[in-house]
Amino acid sequence: MADPRIEGASHEQLDLLREVLAGLGSTRITDILVREFDPGFEGDLPPPPGPYGDEVAIATAPADHRGAWEAGLLARSFAHRSQSAGLTKVAWFSHGGGGTTLEYVPPAAAPLDEETIARVRAEIERSVADATVERFELLRPQGHAFAIEVRVIEPHAFLRSHARPFLTALGTWRTQADGVFAQICDADFAPVLTVGWYQNGGFSSTRRDVECCAPFLGLSRGIMSPDPPPCPIFD
Repeated sequence: MADPRIEGASHEQLDLLREVLAGLGSTRITDILVREFDPGFEGDLPPPPGPYGDEVAIATAPADHRGAWEAGLLARSFAHRSQSAGLTKVAWFSHGGGGTTLEYVPPAAAPLDEETIARVRAEIERSVADATVERFELLRPQGHAFAIEVRVIEPHAFLRSHARPFLTALGTWRTQADGVFAQICDADFAPVLTVGWYQNGGFSSTRRDVECCAPFLGLSRGIMSPDPPPCPIFD
């Protein structure tokens, strides 16, 4: 993949961004823009005095969950490393038409040694039973981060019987890494369940046709949210 295009960064910020990108390896990120953050205060009261810091806007391909997770990793790493280096505060992260504050980014996770990394992989492989861990990638934007792909033959059965042990195994290491990305894919390598976690937040996505068997990963369901469809395999 081509290197992301970077615009608006100072020389010092550019060096930091390149270091973070090197830790991500072959990234899905296409563009990075650093600009002065305008919080857009509303109402009659005068806004508090600025400056408000910088915003980092990151572009990836639409509906690319791995790219979205990498964008979040880069933004959080850039904000924390900018603060540590005494550079302009990075206050806001924009991606895909939305945004989130970077005011409360936690420090980088402590580096993991080779023995610990091997233990992470072994626990993940045990948790998926007879499914296959097709990919186990190690990234280093600051502390370590993991990107995992699991291939299953029958996703309904796996999600009913093994998704929770798998997610529990991931969650065990969540606070000890900068991020965890995992996809459960069907026999054709099409994603059925995706999680992109950081130390403080993240996202998940479940393919509609397997919602009947997938664990619910949200905080709550909306009153008008439709029920999952009936399972074509078990119901």
